Amino acid sequence: MLKRLAAFLALLLVAFAGPRPAEPARPGLASGDFVPGELLVRFKPGRGPAALNELRPGIQGTEELPRLGVHRLRVPPGHEQDLIERLRRRPDVEYAQPNYVYRALFTPNDRYFPDQWNLPAIHAPEAWDVTQGTSAIKVAVVDTGVDCGHLDLQGQCTVQVNYVNYDPGPIQDDNGHGTRVAGIIAARTNNDIGIAGIAAGVRLVALKALDSSGSGDTVTVATAILEAVSIHGARVINLSLGGPENDPTLQNAINQAYNAGAVIVAAAGNSGNSNPVYPAAYDHVIAVAAVDRYLQRAGFSNHGSYIDLAAPGVNILSTVPESQYDSASGTSMAAPHVSAVAALILSLRPDLGPDAVASILFRTAEDLGSSGWDPYYGCGLVNAYRAVRTVAAAAEPVPPAFSPATRASAYPPPSIPSFHFRLYLPLIAVGRLC
Repeated sequence: MLKRLAAFLALLLVAFAGPRPAEPARPGLASGDFVPGELLVRFKPGRGPAALNELRPGIQGTEELPRLGVHRLRVPPGHEQDLIERLRRRPDVEYAQPNYVYRALFTPNDRYFPDQWNLPAIHAPEAWDVTQGTSAIKVAVVDTGVDCGHLDLQGQCTVQVNYVNYDPGPIQDDNGHGTRVAGIIAARTNNDIGIAGIAAGVRLVALKALDSSGSGDTVTVATAILEAVSIHGARVINLSLGGPENDPTLQNAINQAYNAGAVIVAAAGNSGNSNPVYPAAYDHVIAVAAVDRYLQRAGFSNHGSYIDLAAPGVNILSTVPESQYDSASGTSMAAPHVSAVAALILSLRPDLGPDAVASILFRTAEDLGSSGWDPYYGCGLVNAYRAVRTVAAAAEPVPPAFSPATRASAYPPPSIPSFHFRLYLPLIAVGRLC
């Protein structure tokens, strides 16, 4: 059902947001940004005065810039493109263009930023010129906990909860996996140490649902998902975990979180086959496969009809406990890239529902593999720049696909045996129109 509905939403997004933005043609240029109400035009020799006289009813002022060989025209804001097209059809015009805006491309001073191949791969530095996220958006990391005292994560966690043993004492990541995930999403950026997070401006909800071995059960994982939204206000939930069983209680928790407006992202699995794994296999979840630095599918990455997107997942440098750094591979490392980009989108447009965010991610992905959707890369490699530019350029609000208020309440959880979820098991998701 969601696959068909997401397709309809994607068509709405095309209408509202226009064509997919390209990456900057050169450092600093944010495609589509220009000075409102201004055009630059170069006339053929000797044709300027006559052409300007003919154009005068449609322009509000002119300025000749002899050193550049162009005229600057002042036009009614909002009519720039129409007038450019008219000018380009004239035989006495060599070219016409907007007065583009150039910006310094933000490059953080984090010590290990040059080693983070994954960030330029998804065009995160270009996206940072638009937004680095806002603290109003919270991303829940349902995992082995997070070392929120890490030098690169200090101040990034709004809350920590231990669902494994409900120990009220200080919560530590006694496995390391959750701290890796957290660093990819929101490590402090431009602080002259460590790494850069993709969405450093957002805040983390650190929920320990897996123990020191990386194992949890239905109760811990499902409860963390529900309370991430209902108690802690998370807009994005990252699930770098999975198990092979179709678990109705977990499905119910996913449904409730989705109905409450959360974007749910899960790793697609590390067994290299097409066996579905949960929660990624559920509707309302975005399944993320892994690629290497050459943008080729990682050999361990699962594939199949459930794959929605791809993201870097091989040798990903991130934070580990005790203020250390290390590299790891897996779709568990790929999923937080998508969670972070979803958080950037919501930082610009907090009114968007989860289907709208998913459709933006699908439509702006960089196509890999076979043309269009395919079972290895889904809609393609998540592209942070295209995603935030699509949102920033939207002229009118893009409504959420389905208001939670219009949905029927989720069914009550049935009584079933508890399933277990482990890290790095074959991990699946949402439908899409690329």
